[in-house]
Amino acid sequence: MLSLKKLIQSVPTRWNSTFYMLSRFVELKDAIKVTTALTSNTLPVLSEEEWEICKDLCTVLKPFEEITKQLSGEKYITGSDAIPLTRVLSSVCKSMLRQKICAPVKSVLEMLNQEIATRYHNIEHSGTLALCTFLDPRYRKPGFVDTTAAEAAKKHALELATKVFRQEKQPETQPSAPQEATSNCDSSVWEEFDRMIANTQPQGTGTSGAIVQVQRFLQEAYYPRTADPLLRWQKHSHTYPLLSKVVRERFGMVASSVPCERIFSKAGAFVNEKRTRLSSQHVRQLLFLNANYSQWTAS
Repeated sequence: MLSLKKLIQSVPTRWNSTFYMLSRFVELKDAIKVTTALTSNTLPVLSEEEWEICKDLCTVLKPFEEITKQLSGEKYITGSDAIPLTRVLSSVCKSMLRQKICAPVKSVLEMLNQEIATRYHNIEHSGTLALCTFLDPRYRKPGFVDTTAAEAAKKHALELATKVFRQEKQPETQPSAPQEATSNCDSSVWEEFDRMIANTQPQGTGTSGAIVQVQRFLQEAYYPRTADPLLRWQKHSHTYPLLSKVVRERFGMVASSVPCERIFSKAGAFVNEKRTRLSSQHVRQLLFLNANYSQWTAS
């Protein structure tokens, strides 16, 4: 049974709605042409060339919609996706520019490509996003175009891992109480050997331990693109004790402000003209219940 489909209106604050509007418009092309002809003669009629422009615009905007939707998620890691997806989007735009498309759509595509280059030319040098991309087992160094940015992210990860090591070893650096000398009657011929071994024990540093873990991490096989990197880090936390703690503190960065804007919109729906006396604590409780209700009902 065919489902009923309606036209979609564009919303100024959400550019994706323009893509959805054009896609539905092209999808219902025949129905729109028939309805326009039967209802009123005053409505503008699109030419076949204009219909083709709408169709080509949908093709051009489709990659932007996919990446925007991916980076707007809130139930999975998005910070590490920002740099690779920006690189992919720029590559897709350049590929489409080499194809045969009509002049109006080509001008739109050129403008979009120029905006990507202008707005995101320095994204790989963003310390937070670059660190997330480097620590993602799906991307690591190949996620960067600029090798200098990749090396900077690696250096940043080493510094943070070294800092974790020093924080963990700090209590052990305190002077210990002197031990009482053992009596000669309890001495053993192995005591001298034990003292020799104790004096020659290798003393690892935070930097050396961090370097070993980072190099081992870079030499591992790449994680599947569709897999969850958090599950991988959870499984291998014992293998990379320093890096796993860095991941726990720095890897959860979001790529956009969309999750915050969703909460802001929900709060605006709760606090309206008829519910102006809600306290801030009550609003927080309502938002919490709204965000977690679906999870509770599913379980």
